[in-house]
Amino acid sequence: MGDLAKRTLDNDTHAFDDRLVEFKKSVNNKEIDLELVILTLGQLGLPEGGNLEQIRERALKLGLEFCPAPTGHELRRQFDEQREGDWFYIAMDTIPASEGDPRVFCAARLIDGHWLITDWYNPGSPWHVDSRFVFLRRK
Repeated sequence: MGDLAKRTLDNDTHAFDDRLVEFKKSVNNKEIDLELVILTLGQLGLPEGGNLEQIRERALKLGLEFCPAPTGHELRRQFDEQREGDWFYIAMDTIPASEGDPRVFCAARLIDGHWLITDWYNPGSPWHVDSRFVFLRRK
């Protein structure tokens, strides 16, 4: 995990498509179960892709929410079924890189292992319709 990911997590109190991924998250020393769903933007109902504002709006209409930033770390730590070459974004509010650029987490399984990386978010450039995001399902 990179420095930015570590700092963010320290400071915050496959094709799977619509398959649920469940894992436990520790909050105030208590484990809670979270249900996550992985969707392409097309499956989310954004046939032209979209920016974070459009993604959030559509997700809320479908009963989904953005994930807290630590979700990326927990997902990376607990989810070992991800196939090599597979990657997806964590639907989340952006976090600032050291130079101030907005970033989101991306969980990837590359030839050299599992990674949690940050990816630059350009507000003027929407994500592609096939981009996959992890959302929190409301209970």
